[in-house]
Amino acid sequence: MPHEPITLNGQRCLINPGSVGQPRDGNPAASYLLLDPESGSLEFRRVAYQVELTQRLIRDADLPPRLAERLAYGR
Repeated sequence: MPHEPITLNGQRCLINPGSVGQPRDGNPAASYLLLDPESGSLEFRRVAYQVELTQRLIRDADLPPRLAERLAYGR
């Protein structure tokens, strides 16, 4: 869950916070991860951003329209 710290307990693991600009989980907010190697904890975060502006910039750059469309619904 976002904003809930996870303690790694010294375990080795692979962490994938997801894509900042192309989410695939139905949540259009950008995702990122805070890792604190000193405490061995991590925290997933989500933050809203200007989806409409980003969509316009994608279209203006002549990128595939699906890249702009999927931002609105996070798929």
